[in-house]
Amino acid sequence: MKTKYNRRKSKKPFRKTKKLHKSIRKTRKRKQRGGNDKYTKTLSNQTVISDSVTSIGDRVFAHCSGLTNIVIPDYVTSIGYRAFKGCSGLTSIIIPDSVTHIGDYAFSGCSGLTSIIIPNSVTRIGTGAFQGCSGLTSIQIPDSVTSIAAFRGCSGLTSIIIPNSVTSIGILAFEGCSGLTSIEILGSVTSIGDSAFKGCSGLQSIVIPDRVTRIGDRAFSGCSGLTSIIIPDSVTSIGDLTFSGCSGLPSIVIPDSITSISWGAFIECSGLTSINIPNSVTSIGDSAFEGCSGLTSIVIPDSVTHIGRNAFAEIPFINAEYVEAPLRFHHLFAGAAVVVEPRPASQFVLK
Repeated sequence: MKTKYNRRKSKKPFRKTKKLHKSIRKTRKRKQRGGNDKYTKTLSNQTVISDSVTSIGDRVFAHCSGLTNIVIPDYVTSIGYRAFKGCSGLTSIIIPDSVTHIGDYAFSGCSGLTSIIIPNSVTRIGTGAFQGCSGLTSIQIPDSVTSIAAFRGCSGLTSIIIPNSVTSIGILAFEGCSGLTSIEILGSVTSIGDSAFKGCSGLQSIVIPDRVTRIGDRAFSGCSGLTSIIIPDSVTSIGDLTFSGCSGLPSIVIPDSITSISWGAFIECSGLTSINIPNSVTSIGDSAFEGCSGLTSIVIPDSVTHIGRNAFAEIPFINAEYVEAPLRFHHLFAGAAVVVEPRPASQFVLK
């Protein structure tokens, strides 16, 4: 009896394994065709999802490179994680008003996608939802969305408006959107995440709204085309390397609300010619202005008690033969022939 019992038990996992292998074979065939026969049908080069479907599951159409067009019915309420990831042949899609949720990386890698309409019913656009959609030239973010971290690597985007409903621009939100020349951020945004606009080399100007309190690490790093930026008094923190490599920026006004300038905040901003540091600042971090080779003058207030290593490295006037600087900062000018206490006419001034 014991032997028979063991034999019966051993058949069940074997049968399950056979079913699993059969399912995998069907899935491979479905991906080659570009759809799921149970839930889709093809009409005039369009893949139409059955009306019985209320949710498009995780990875359902992932890497279906032969998929060019798809119709999502009005009954669908959510598009799952990586649902259409890598569908490089997909050129357009209409998301119905019934959809409230677009999952993480739902359309990532859909490089052939040129347009998409997101309805106002959508309350969440997942992380990286449109990442790498390099063919996308424009997109309208609905007023119902509160945070964005979805368009990394969308190099074809040229302009974007972030609506009033959005309170947070997330990590890597528009990183690598090199074609982006203008962006309008409406008034509700309170934070700009790390690397949010990193590598947006075509971006020329940006106005940060009055409610923003934090600009994250590397938020505008590598924005070499940026010539103008306005930082409001509401900002209390500028992260590490925030404006690093913004070589086209000729000047910047640091608001009185800032108490410290972080590590590498303006490193390699070679276009900067002058900068005024407000009385609120007590600390200038390591390499803060390193490589700002265009700087000809800088004003440092009495409030500054700490200047980090290499804060002004590779700046021509720092290595001049004659420099006037406060005694406590003389160690920063080892390359100068003569270092004395400042006069009002000096290029390097302590107010």
